[in-house]
Amino acid sequence: MKKYNHKYKLTWTMKKHPKGLSKNRLEDYRHPEVPVGGCDAVLFCSMIYPEDGSFSVYFIGVDGRKNGKQMEDSLEDNEWFKVWSMLANRLAKSETLEPRKKALCDSAFEDIRFKIFGLSKN
Repeated sequence: MKKYNHKYKLTWTMKKHPKGLSKNRLEDYRHPEVPVGGCDAVLFCSMIYPEDGSFSVYFIGVDGRKNGKQMEDSLEDNEWFKVWSMLANRLAKSETLEPRKKALCDSAFEDIRFKIFGLSKN
């Protein structure tokens, strides 16, 4: 068995604040070398690029509006769908993504607009 010697380039943490934090209180968490933000829910994708050329992805969606102190994967699929839809729209407008992938993303986003929301392209 090969020894795993990968060195992570980033670290991340999330902390739940059940009573909420004001914008001013959030400033108390700021540090020049550690960016801090606040939100109500997060959909997070952690990616690892091992030296063997493989690719590892971990998705987590946490809804801070729900009670409890656990960091379970609690974001509902409807919220994942909303974000996925917006991501398709963002990628369709990319300046670096290859044209066929942009077209696929645009088609997916327009299908969502039409089939889910009954909206058509302007």
